[in-house]
Amino acid sequence: MSKFQIKLRGYDRKEVDDYISAVTASFEERLQAQSDRIDELRAENATLRAENDGFREREKSVSKALLAASEKAEEIEAAAKVRYSLEIQRLKQFREKWSDELDRISRDKVAFTEAKRFTDFMDELEGELTAIMEHDLNMSVTAGAEKYAEYLKEKREKKVSHGFDLKEALTPKQTLAEICKELGLTD
Repeated sequence: MSKFQIKLRGYDRKEVDDYISAVTASFEERLQAQSDRIDELRAENATLRAENDGFREREKSVSKALLAASEKAEEIEAAAKVRYSLEIQRLKQFREKWSDELDRISRDKVAFTEAKRFTDFMDELEGELTAIMEHDLNMSVTAGAEKYAEYLKEKREKKVSHGFDLKEALTPKQTLAEICKELGLTD
């Protein structure tokens, strides 16, 4: 604390007034500095809140995208399982028709040999597709047959034409490579 000179009837008024002015000025400077700091912190807080809101919006967008991707992946997997199942059922029907044809032409030795080779090929193809269903898709052939039965029922109700066509089987529109690519089995 400052010492004031003692004069007649108390302290020197000018010194007291100067001291009070200096203390007031110092206090106002500190008060202004604190007010400025508070304004800076408020602005920084507002900026951080806006940034945080932006991150929350991005998080929601990413969550929605991941959910949509997951649902689409499940949809694609289910479609692939149904398609494999349908393909196995079609191959079974195709094989049955060829077996009947084989019985009919069994008297002709050359035709019989060719038909037997084709039947062996169809058996091997059915085995490979069954292995793919059971190993890669974790789906039993029985479950595939159930899916196929559902498909046939839906086909009858909707009058969808996806049955076996011998002409289409003998002159396919897609190669096996294209079908595999469409199913996502190859690149």
